[in-house]
Amino acid sequence: ENLSEIVALNIDVKTGDEIEILAEAFNKMTSDIIRYIKELTSVTSERERIETELRIATLIQEGMLPRNFEYPDRNEFTLYASMRAAKDVGGDFYDFFFVDDDHFCITIGDVSGKGVPAALFMAMAKATVKDLVLRRLPVDEVMTEANVTLCNNNEQGMFVTLLIAIINVKTGVFQWCDAGHDPAIIWKKDGQVELLVYYGQPSWPHFPFLFHSQTLEMMDR
Repeated sequence: ENLSEIVALNIDVKTGDEIEILAEAFNKMTSDIIRYIKELTSVTSERERIETELRIATLIQEGMLPRNFEYPDRNEFTLYASMRAAKDVGGDFYDFFFVDDDHFCITIGDVSGKGVPAALFMAMAKATVKDLVLRRLPVDEVMTEANVTLCNNNEQGMFVTLLIAIINVKTGVFQWCDAGHDPAIIWKKDGQVELLVYYGQPSWPHFPFLFHSQTLEMMDR
């Protein structure tokens, strides 16, 4: 039988003795069970909704990250990238691609928030930056233009921290720009560790970003 029909039973006893007290206790118990079932159904539905949203966000996020790390025609570098969410799916992302035969771009970002909104904003940020980089703009101009684009029509107030680096694979010279992201680390061939430290702002309207240039040596990572 249906549990909700069973617990919906109500005993109306007016005997003025222990039977009436027992009936009142039974009626309170059934009332509590009905409330519990409603609350459990609501919580279960909400949990299922959240789990479904996170699964969708995971698919969006994983589908946007490049997985091919092999460049068999290039011997100037090797490449590997990995992204592991600590708990909930967020807007963490990376990207890499050749701008031309000599210049290779790497981007690392982290979008505010969790779930599908963060995954969608991540996809927009990633696509926007790649489009601007492929126009051969300097990295500071890429960051500035991306900032304007991402701030427009951003009613939810989401933002992204971002690092962009464009490396000349022939000379090792690379340009980089940081918009509030954790510093990148260069592991020098002699074992020294160097942080690319510059704490700019994450994406906010009308904020100027600075251009930096450094040189990687053979075997630096």
